[in-house]
Formats: sequence, C-alpha cells, structure tokens
Amino acid sequence: MCCGDVGYVSEGNVCCGDNVQIGNACCGDIGFDSNGFVCCNGSISVGDACCGNVGFVSDGLVCCNDIVVPGNFCCGVIAYSGVGEVCCYDVIYAGDMCCNDTGYFQADDICCGGVVGGNGMRNPSCCVDEIYDSYLRTCCGATVFENPILSNGNVSHHTRCCGDFSNDVTLIPYDYDTNACCEGEIVPLGDVPAEVAGCCANQVMNVMTHLCCGGTVLSLTSVDESCCNDVVMNNDQSLCCEGEVSDKPADDAFCCGPVAISNSSQLCCENAPTTKPSENAVCCGAVGMNPSTDICCDGVVTPLGSIEAGAAMCCDGVAAAKPSDDYVCCGANSMDSKTSLCCGGTPQFILGVPLADLLCCEGTIQQKNGTASTCCGAVALNPETQICCNDVVYQLAGVPAANAFCCGAGFIDSTVYWCCDDQPYERAAYPYPPPGAYCSV
Repeated sequence: MCCGDVGYVSEGNVCCGDNVQIGNACCGDIGFDSNGFVCCNGSISVGDACCGNVGFVSDGLVCCNDIVVPGNFCCGVIAYSGVGEVCCYDVIYAGDMCCNDTGYFQADDICCGGVVGGNGMRNPSCCVDEIYDSYLRTCCGATVFENPILSNGNVSHHTRCCGDFSNDVTLIPYDYDTNACCEGEIVPLGDVPAEVAGCCANQVMNVMTHLCCGGTVLSLTSVDESCCNDVVMNNDQSLCCEGEVSDKPADDAFCCGPVAISNSSQLCCENAPTTKPSENAVCCGAVGMNPSTDICCDGVVTPLGSIEAGAAMCCDGVAAAKPSDDYVCCGANSMDSKTSLCCGGTPQFILGVPLADLLCCEGTIQQKNGTASTCCGAVALNPETQICCNDVVYQLAGVPAANAFCCGAGFIDSTVYWCCDDQPYERAAYPYPPPGAYCSV
C-alpha cells in the first residue's frame, strides 16, 4: 500500500499524515494500537472510552461531567448502577420507572396523573388521574364505581360499562355474566347463557334460537328459516324478493323483481314475470318467445315462417334467411355477400364480374373506373383522371388531381386560376384575388 510517496506493509502499520506509523489507528498524525488504547481529543490514553481528554476502561465505570466514577449510567453528575435505581430529573430514586419527579417500582405501584399509588391493591389501575383497584371497582368515563353486588351477595369481578358513550355521566358498570347492555340499557340475561346472548333493540335474545328482524325478537322454529326485513321466513316455502316475502310457486322458484316465479313455467323478462310459450323459451323484450318458431327483431316477436330456426336474421324488422355467415341484410331481404351486391335496397345477383370491381351509384350497378373509383351521380369515375362537379364527370386532361377544383359549371387548375364567386380568374392577370370577391381557391 502507499502512504504519500512511500509504499508500506499494512500489517502492524498505519498511514497517518502521509507518514508510516506503527499501529492500526491514527490519533492526529500519530499511530496507535486501538486494542487497549483510545484517542481522546488528540491524546492517546489507556482505555476503551474517553472522558474529556482522558481515556478509561468502561467496565464498571462511567464518565459523568468529565469525571470517571463507578457505575453504569449518569444521573446529572452522579453515577448509578441502574439496578433498582432510576434517574428522575437528575435525582436518583429507588425504582424502575419515573412518575413525574419521583421513582417507583411498576410491580408494586402505578402512576396516575403524576401520583404514585396502588400499593396493596390486587389490580391497580388508572381512571383518568384517580388510582383504583379494578378487581373491586370499575372506571366508567371519568368516574370510579364500586362493582355491582351479585344475587349471591358476592362482588362482581366481570364488569363492563353501559350507557350513552357519547355522554360519560350516563355510564354505569354491570356484570356481563348476568346482564347485557342493549342500546345503553342494562337488561338481565334471564335464562339466556351469556356466551349465546345478543341484543335485539333493547331486548336480550338467544342468537342460537332466535332472530332479530327489524328490532323484533322472533323464534326460529327450524334451521330452514331466515329473516326477510321484519318477518321470519320459511326458506322451503318462500323467497325474500326485494325485501318482500313471496310464496314459492314451485321448488325451482326464483325471484323476478318482487315476486317468486316458477323456472319451469315462467320467464323473467325485463324484471317482470311472463308465461313460457315453450320449454326452450327465451325473452324478447318483455314477453316470452319460442326460438324454434320465432325470432326477436328489435324487441318484437317475429314469426320465422318457413325459415329454419338458427339460420335466420332480422332485416328491417322482418325475418330473413341466413344459411351462412356470408349472408347480410339488404333492405328487408338477406343476400349472399359473396355473390350479390346490395344496390338501392335490393339484392343484385352478379355473375362473371368480381364484386370488388363494381359500384352502386344511385341504385345502378356500375363498373369501377380505376381502383380508386367513386360515384359521380349515377356513374363511376376515376378520381386520378376525372373530377365530379355537380354530378357531371370531367376529364382532368393532364391537370394533376391534387390541383383540380370545381368552379362554377366546370373545374380549374388551382395553380393557374383563382375561383372567386364561382368564376375562374387567371392568376397571371390577377396576382391577388379580385377585390371584394369571395374566393374558395
């Protein structure tokens, strides 16, 4: 390794201020052995910790206010062991915890509101700032109450608070083995075991044998009963539909809006029951439909007639044949899109000419005039060599298609003419558009 301009062996040596020194650590520019020595403010001393400018061995000693004294911790300028002692506001007390400016043992006492107490109590606790024995008394809100006396004359040790928890002064203790707190009122459990007791409004009930329906306690006569709003319902006989009990018309019943209907004889269409016209019936709008004989066109049941079920489509509200996926609608009829062209709302069967080469122009089949052909009125034109102005085809005659624009009764080359008020004006004669004229090009 290098130290300034000199190389050295790092084992047993250290580089301090560009000088090789014996040791494994630096104290300023001086090397020293940190095993047994310490650097304190630039001075090397025996020890493993510093106290001001002096080193010391910290085992059993501590530095308090730059003075080495026996102990483990400092309390101001005084050392203490920390065993059975605690430092509170720079004063050493017997204890393991501080309570304001005094010490205490947590196993014996409790600190409430800065006051130590509770010695001799079974379960010392705090009620705000008051110390009390929670084995014999109960804190509700900010008040300590004596625990209630049971019917056998003993003091209850199983208590909770009951009342309006938004108003502490209403809270009082009760024994939860013999009472329940229902809507802020203490209610006796009676013969209801505490482990299965529950509240229904201000009443106690056995949650294993009763239901609470809308604040009313109702008996469960069988495990097949449930609650529908405020009424106990027999699940074998009824359904709860939109909060209302509805009698089952059959075992396969289900809810359709607020009523139960039979799955085998009825349909639920638009959330209302309707009769099934067939076993395989489906909905068409708000009514049922037999898909074997009818088709649903815009929510209206439409007869298939002689058209095979499953091979039909709706065209303008009328059933039309669809032998394959190639069939499409043309007005109220269907046609094979591979062999026919829909023109003027009527299928036109085409033979010998690819459909891609034809156009329908105002109800008339036209041969395309070029790959980019479009309609001009009832005829086809090639937009690369022709232009359509007022449904009249004009030959571009060498004028680039991008420069050709309709103007009045004909067309112009927009690089040569202005078109103002539907009249052509030569740009050579008019470097600028004619004054007062409306020019589209």
